[in-house]
Amino acid sequence: MKYGLYIHLPFCRRKCPYCSFMSITHAEAMMESYADAVFTEINLRSTGIFSDIPQTLYIGGGTPSMVPASCIERMLRDVPLRDTAECSVEANPDSLSEMWLERLLRIGINRISIGIQSLDDAILSQLGRLHTVRQAVGSVAMARRTGFRNLSVDLMFGVPGQTMHMWEDSLKRICELEVEHVSCYSLSMEEDTRFYTLALEDKLSLPDPEETSDMYLLATDTLTSNGFSQYEISNFARPEFECIHNRGYWNFTPYLGIGASAHSFDGDIRRWNVSDPAEYVERCASGIDPVLGFEVIDSRKRVLEQLMLSLRVGVLKVSDIISDTLIDRHAFNEKVDMMVKSGFMERDCGGNVRLTVSGKVIADEILSEIAADLY
Repeated sequence: MKYGLYIHLPFCRRKCPYCSFMSITHAEAMMESYADAVFTEINLRSTGIFSDIPQTLYIGGGTPSMVPASCIERMLRDVPLRDTAECSVEANPDSLSEMWLERLLRIGINRISIGIQSLDDAILSQLGRLHTVRQAVGSVAMARRTGFRNLSVDLMFGVPGQTMHMWEDSLKRICELEVEHVSCYSLSMEEDTRFYTLALEDKLSLPDPEETSDMYLLATDTLTSNGFSQYEISNFARPEFECIHNRGYWNFTPYLGIGASAHSFDGDIRRWNVSDPAEYVERCASGIDPVLGFEVIDSRKRVLEQLMLSLRVGVLKVSDIISDTLIDRHAFNEKVDMMVKSGFMERDCGGNVRLTVSGKVIADEILSEIAADLY
C-alpha cells in the first residue's frame, strides 16, 4: 500500500518570529542521539501498511540542513531510498554546503526545498532570517552544481514593511532562477510566536488585506505566465514536478510521521508523538512508545476533512461530498453563504463552491470557520 514517510528534525539556529513549528535552538549536542531515536522509531513503526517501501520521503523541520549528513544517513539506513519515488529535504541558505548536498544526493535524496522566503534583504531581516539574498541565490546555484534536478523554494508575502514592488521583484528573480517548484505563503499570525505578541500589542505594521490579496494575485499571474501550474492554494510547479508527498496529504494517502511532534495516519487512526525532543529521545532509547495520543477518523470527520482539502486544491462539488447523514447541509450552506457575501468564496451555476483570491490568502482561517461546529 502506498504511504509517505515524514521525518521531523526540530533543530534551528534561531527561532523565526513567525514560526509556530516545533523547533529548538542550541541543541547540536542532541543531534546524534536524536538520529538514533529516529532510526529506532522507524523500525518500531515498520509494521502493517508501513512495512512496505514508502512512496515518498520528506524530511522537514526545523532546519534539516544544519543536521550533519552523517546523522541523516544514519537514521535512514534501513529505508530503501533508491526505490522511493521522491525524497525531499528542507534546507536554509545559511546552512547549506556542497559537501552536505553531495552526501545526501549519494544516499538517495533527490529533491531539495529551500526556505528562501524573500529576495529582498530588508524583508529577510524583518522575518528574522539568517541568510542574505546573495546566499539565497547562491544556494540554488549550489544545489544545481551538486546535481539536484528537482528544486523547490518557499516565498512569503504579506510581511511587515513589504511593498508590492518588493514582492514583484522577488517573484521575477525566482522565475529567473528556473526552479521546478515554488510555494507561496501569506504571513499568518500564529499563537506562541513573537509576531503574534507584537500584533496583539499593535506593534506590527502589516499590509492591508486588499494589498495582501493583490500580492497573491500577482504571484499566481507571474508564476503561471512563467510556466508554473497552480495545483494547490500555495503551490506551483512546472510540468511533472508537483510535490508527490504533499499531494498524498491532500488525497488522504496514509503517512508515517517520525520524530518529535510528528503525526501519522494509517487510513483510520491519526497518531501524534510527544513534542519535546528530549522526551522523544529518552522514550525511544528506553523502549517506550513515543506516541502521545490518537484519534479515530470516523466517516463524519473523513467527509469534513475531504471537504476542506477539496477547497484547498480547487472546486468543491458539494453534491458529491456532503451527505445529510454526515454533515448538516443547512449549516454548511449557511456558512458558505456568509463567506460568499464577504467575498471569500463563490458558487458556480451548479452549486459548487471555491475560494476566491481573497479567500485563498486567508484559507486556513476560512476553512477553520467553515469546519467549526459541523462535526
